[in-house]
Amino acid sequence: MKRIIKLFGILVLAGSLCVAGAAGYFYMDYQNWLQSPIESGSDDITAFTIAPGSSFAAVKNTLNNAGLLNNARYFDLHIRYYKLGAKIKAGEYDMPRNKPPTTLIDKIVNGHVATAEVTIPEGLLITEIVPRFVEAGILSRAEGDRMQKIALDPASPKRYGFTSPTLEGYLYPETYRFARGVKAEAVLKEMTGRVKALWSDAFSKRAKEWNMTQNQIMTLASIIEKETGAPVERPMIGSVYHNRLRIGMRLQADPTVIYGVKNYNGNITRKHLQTDHPYNTYTRKGLPPGPIASPGGDAIKAALWPATSKNLYFVSMNNGRHKFSTNYVDHKKWVDKYQRRGVKAPPVKP
Repeated sequence: MKRIIKLFGILVLAGSLCVAGAAGYFYMDYQNWLQSPIESGSDDITAFTIAPGSSFAAVKNTLNNAGLLNNARYFDLHIRYYKLGAKIKAGEYDMPRNKPPTTLIDKIVNGHVATAEVTIPEGLLITEIVPRFVEAGILSRAEGDRMQKIALDPASPKRYGFTSPTLEGYLYPETYRFARGVKAEAVLKEMTGRVKALWSDAFSKRAKEWNMTQNQIMTLASIIEKETGAPVERPMIGSVYHNRLRIGMRLQADPTVIYGVKNYNGNITRKHLQTDHPYNTYTRKGLPPGPIASPGGDAIKAALWPATSKNLYFVSMNNGRHKFSTNYVDHKKWVDKYQRRGVKAPPVKP
């Protein structure tokens, strides 16, 4: 009997050791999976999307279809043991295949969604800005359409804290980085927020000294932005328009006329200049109702702090710069030289 009991004890011990050994092997294999690349030696990045409201089963199916679950059992056990299923975030993701499952799990649990960058240069219209966000993959085409609709809605400026006909001019030109697939409102909030951040108390004080509203300053800044690509000229362009406003002279700014023309083909005509509309500064005195493009910080500053001059006119010298004049006689002379005879001034060093 003693021999039987002893044998039974040996068998139990052996069984326990086998179980312990199996458990140890399982744990080591699981840890190895957790830390090893999903696909060793691969430089590929796999994009996948977790739809809002996805169940854990749907998430696993998405990852499996993307080829990112090289051990679905371990993935399932890890998520369930640490109770991470409810923490998985919807969104668009990029997953390098040479990274381990820990990276994948961290991304989807903490919402490290894929991002994209886009640069919006100065002087663009809303209809030119929106497509850049779509092309960058930040907005879907449908959200791009929504963004444009919201931005051009006369009711939108009040919601974003401005008094203007639309949000034209208030989508600040800058480099932006967003998660791919964001909503139009997120982009609009960020872009208009940049204008608010720039518009300091000093700006408000200076606008008041000119007896001008923020919208009038932004409108003037947008005209300055469209009139020259040379930063050094912006204060002088600002001076010309301030001088004209002061004496009641029409601004006669071609970019404002163009803004009011539907399907403009690139050639401004006499008919365009003579056709009256709210943005035609040849037929109407003063500033148009709102900005005609998005001005950058330098153009806004040029509208607030223009150069000191008596200039009332300027004409392109065909080299990226303008010739300024204080009187119409001199202006006609420069127009004849640079526009009618097509003389091109020497290039200007940057």
